[in-house]
Amino acid sequence: MTSEMTLVGHLTELRRRVLYAVIPAAVLLIPAFVYAPTLLAFLYRPALAYGYTLHLYALTDGLTLRLRASLLAALISTLPNTIAQAFIFIFPGLYSRESRALLWFTILTALLFSAGIVVFIVWLTPFVVYIWDRYDAAHVLLSAAVYYDVWEICALVCGTLCALPAGIWVLRKIGNALKS
Repeated sequence: MTSEMTLVGHLTELRRRVLYAVIPAAVLLIPAFVYAPTLLAFLYRPALAYGYTLHLYALTDGLTLRLRASLLAALISTLPNTIAQAFIFIFPGLYSRESRALLWFTILTALLFSAGIVVFIVWLTPFVVYIWDRYDAAHVLLSAAVYYDVWEICALVCGTLCALPAGIWVLRKIGNALKS
């Protein structure tokens, strides 16, 4: 690749990198769809431990939940490849100091985000179900789709909050670089 590219060259390279990122996720979607019931059973375990019975109310709830869980699993599984493709596209246009900072930022963010998701799954999901149980003394029937929605949102928020320090660190580095 040359140092000077035309707009069409950049768009062609971007299309190639997007395809290299999307194709593995699409391929992993098939085994993830097969194992989605196992993943959903693992996610529903805290609610079942408190005596909740999860129901599917809409005709398409079962398929939708299975597709959403498999899509999330496939995207998380291929996230390192997606990040690598983004780096391969972006790195030629960065100075060495910028590329080092971006590399550290990405590594820290990925590790902290993953740690936040693990913390949520292991410690906070049972706590959220415990709080839910305290406010729902009558044990009203619980929709499996609503439970998954709450779980997914809370897990992503927890992961994002844990990754925030890396973002703040990079913004400080960028601010220091702009001053000098």
